Amino acid sequence: MMCASLASAAPSDVIYGKDGWLFFVEDKHDTIGRDTVKDIVQAVKLVEKTGTKIIVLVAPEKSRIYADKLPRATELFSRRYSKFINQLQSSGVDAPDFATPLIKARKASPSVNLYHLQDTHWTPDGTLIIVDEIKKDILRRQIDLSDLPTVEYSRTSVQETNLGDLGIRAQNPELKPAPYRKYVYELKVPATDSLLDDTHKIGIALVGTSYSQSFTTLPEALQASLHHEVISVGIGGGGIWQPLSTYLNSDSYKLNPPKLLIWEFPGNHIWVDHLDGWFDKEIVPAVKRLKK
Repeated sequence: MMCASLASAAPSDVIYGKDGWLFFVEDKHDTIGRDTVKDIVQAVKLVEKTGTKIIVLVAPEKSRIYADKLPRATELFSRRYSKFINQLQSSGVDAPDFATPLIKARKASPSVNLYHLQDTHWTPDGTLIIVDEIKKDILRRQIDLSDLPTVEYSRTSVQETNLGDLGIRAQNPELKPAPYRKYVYELKVPATDSLLDDTHKIGIALVGTSYSQSFTTLPEALQASLHHEVISVGIGGGGIWQPLSTYLNSDSYKLNPPKLLIWEFPGNHIWVDHLDGWFDKEIVPAVKRLKK
């Protein structure tokens, strides 16, 4: 249990839970931005008209998976994630439910942490669950990636420690980095085409926030599981729209649009409207330039 002195010293955006678990206060919001679903649906349909398939990866809030580690006094609004996913799916967007398999995996192996103790992000073990669900979704939709160059990776594990973004936010000298298992991926068999060859095609793009950075090993785990190279654009704190806009306005997208785009953003970003003109000013022009 976390001692009361630590909890009382926590900044307002850090929630001290049970057994050393920290949570982000934004997980408590039960609302969905007024136009968030409509805008995401609009963006997905616009990009998919160009031939690119999109999987929307809404990262479940840590508090959704570890609700039992929250303090009793904290009200948890766990319905928001499921409600949001259902709204996207009913609008024709491929947005798999990643919370349910994470919860099932936690129950099956309770000693394996799927999220970091003092961090908002999933651990590399949690990443494996996410990647497995993406692979299942690709097979379900029959997205054909067979014409892409194949790669092979090996995977080993090492022990690491992580103070975590919440541990840093807490600004508490009594908090120490917590151990976790990290996976290291090494390229065994490179793609048949040279990376310097203009004809080389990287047909899968991962676009998102810090959840899509190498810290979580999501880009590397995707490459190892799908056996194809993945171009990754992960912008920490980028919200829903900035990473997508950055990628769609890049030369990489214009010169080599992917067959599959995995669009990731955290579930705790959906409670306010983040559009701020991104769609009309950034998304639409980028896609129109591709069509020329």
